[in-house]
Amino acid sequence: MNESRTVVLVLLVSLAACDHHRAVASDGSAVAGDGFAAADAGARCTKLSLLGKVNALGEIPGMSRSPAITADDTGFAVAWAHRPHNTTTGIMQLRFTRVTADGKAEVTKGVPLGNTVHEPRPDLTFHGSEYGLLHESAGKVQLVRLNSHGKVVGLHSGFKGTRSFGVAALSAGYAVLHSTESTPSQLLLSASVGGPSASTSVIHTGGWYVSPWIMQTPSGFALAWDDTLGLMDAKGNLKLIKPATKKVTPALAVAPSADGFAAAYARSSDYKLELQPLDAAGKPRGSPRVVGQGAITAAAVRYLSLVWTGSQYVLVYENKGFQAQLLDANGAMVSGAVKLPSCMSWSHGVGDVAWGNGREAVVYEGGLSGPPHSAVCLAVLQCQP
Repeated sequence: MNESRTVVLVLLVSLAACDHHRAVASDGSAVAGDGFAAADAGARCTKLSLLGKVNALGEIPGMSRSPAITADDTGFAVAWAHRPHNTTTGIMQLRFTRVTADGKAEVTKGVPLGNTVHEPRPDLTFHGSEYGLLHESAGKVQLVRLNSHGKVVGLHSGFKGTRSFGVAALSAGYAVLHSTESTPSQLLLSASVGGPSASTSVIHTGGWYVSPWIMQTPSGFALAWDDTLGLMDAKGNLKLIKPATKKVTPALAVAPSADGFAAAYARSSDYKLELQPLDAAGKPRGSPRVVGQGAITAAAVRYLSLVWTGSQYVLVYENKGFQAQLLDANGAMVSGAVKLPSCMSWSHGVGDVAWGNGREAVVYEGGLSGPPHSAVCLAVLQCQP
């Protein structure tokens, strides 16, 4: 069922001028193309293969967790939360590094940013000449702007909420989607952050707001949370869409295609994964397809990541380790899933994915058996034509 509503929101951005910016998924994953452009399309893949070994980012001993990744002009950038060894506090430090298209990190331990965060994962996007890093600190969400060396060049703080959040680069500034734990809970959109004039509006109330996601489209914004996709025009009119026709777990993974979207989710009945292609208006294109290798666990539902390559989709999910599944534009599986080995004894928890420069990069948590040490595993996959 679709629902329409109007949100009073001042959008002082050029919504039609979307070139050279990448949208960001709910869990921080960059997607090739802005709006419905098929940037970085290249040849269609027959399968994906691992390029070299899986590298470990972070500092051992210590705990590096909750990674986010985005593609940039030459490779990728990764941010994560780090807790030094023998530190018992729940506060963690943000770390950042750029990565080549081959998966080589400029700073393996990461550049310390001096910002302390709790457990919620940061979100990261590329904005032409800088990066926008969204995270929670001291009970507030804040946006840190970084140059290519990880130096802070701007800070925007005071966004309400700590539960979950997402960020997208706009032609002027950033868009920040953030939620509160008030009664009732609220989902808020702050537009033109860092631009000529920022504005914030409540766009929804009463949800869980799991895995919020936002991107700019030629006519406004596309947003997602729980089991809902929202399409907002430049006047603030919001159309709510339920991509799934059956009951699903409240965590969509959404990505744009050349002329629409796709939503991946787990069915509540058996936790099997499905993908539903949609047109630009949110109307389903055909029936949903079962994707992935078997059912996932309830704990892995939040860690779905979906990315559009310019001609195909890649779905990353956790099922006895992380796996990357190549899908065509209609959601059909092109080849078997690629199992991503851990950079340590085992892998689990949060994963994120980005596509850029003709390759896919995946980050996920890896740990050691015994002492509670963990690193961020970085795997780069290449397209086999």
